[in-house]
Amino acid sequence: VHPLTASAGNVGAGRVQALAARIEALAEQGPTAALSGALGELEQAFAVVKPELEAKRRGFAPPAK
Repeated sequence: VHPLTASAGNVGAGRVQALAARIEALAEQGPTAALSGALGELEQAFAVVKPELEAKRRGFAPPAK
């Protein structure tokens, strides 16, 4: 999960970054209901930011030849 935390921070996905950090901390404690809930929250947060990231990626794509 640590790479996700760093990557999310690099692209400005603050909610995803915060949740990934929380999951990382919870995972160190072992399987818990809180961990399961946080994973669900992460999926929802990623679903929100994914279209924005894809749009940015298209904006940086090299021109088609």
